[in-house]
Amino acid sequence: MGAPGFEPGSSGPKPDRISKLPHTPERATDQTLFKASGHRWAMQRASPCLANGCSLCCRDTRMPLSVADAERISASSGLGVEEFTVPVEGVDGYLQLANDPATRACVFLETESADPSASGRCSIHADRPEGCRHYPFIIDEEERIVGDDICPHVAEFPSPTRKQKRALRALDRRIERERRARRQTSGSQNA
Repeated sequence: MGAPGFEPGSSGPKPDRISKLPHTPERATDQTLFKASGHRWAMQRASPCLANGCSLCCRDTRMPLSVADAERISASSGLGVEEFTVPVEGVDGYLQLANDPATRACVFLETESADPSASGRCSIHADRPEGCRHYPFIIDEEERIVGDDICPHVAEFPSPTRKQKRALRALDRRIERERRARRQTSGSQNA
């Protein structure tokens, strides 16, 4: 326990376990934005990310995925899991979203720029990983759920509820269990 975990923008060593998982709270704010879409109007909750045009957490990301995340994204995007993840051998058995080498951003971030302050739009927002849904809340090295100090708008998010905290911890445990199972499977195949 206590090993550093995944975090956006981190260039540190790969962790032995995931202890930092990003999140967008279920209820970012009570504000709403209205967007015209042809003749229909769609209502969206305004998150600080959307309101500020920020995609910093999607840059140089090391977002871990659960098997359920990978399957959901594959089904909605039509891509094979290997097309949007880093090879598990390179990240100690974790499933992890890949970054586009040209933009250094998540492969699903629609952007033309490698500038960390450039805006971008998530092309799989409705099906994004559970860790992305929880961001900017993460589990720190002391196993506390905290706002990620990398997020420039962290203070604009409401504190996570008990339910959100339990969900984040459950995600951390699930991803770790899946990683251990992958490592055992690959270890028994190599024996």
